[in-house]
Amino acid sequence: MDRENSTGVLLCGQKESGKTLTTKYISSEDMKLNMPTLVVTSAYGVRFNKVMQGTNLHCYFDEYEKEF
Repeated sequence: MDRENSTGVLLCGQKESGKTLTTKYISSEDMKLNMPTLVVTSAYGVRFNKVMQGTNLHCYFDEYEKEF
């Protein structure tokens, strides 16, 4: 909470091990602290990437290796 920039975390593990469920839980906990979050489940292109570079949102990318 005391960091100016976000810290990335990569969840990896076997299929059906709870990575997506963990991500959604963490996102819901962030929202309880009034921190807006964004769960990205699809690739949206260059324009989206530029918008994301200028934001301070906590972003969670699901199925990153498949989509991006």
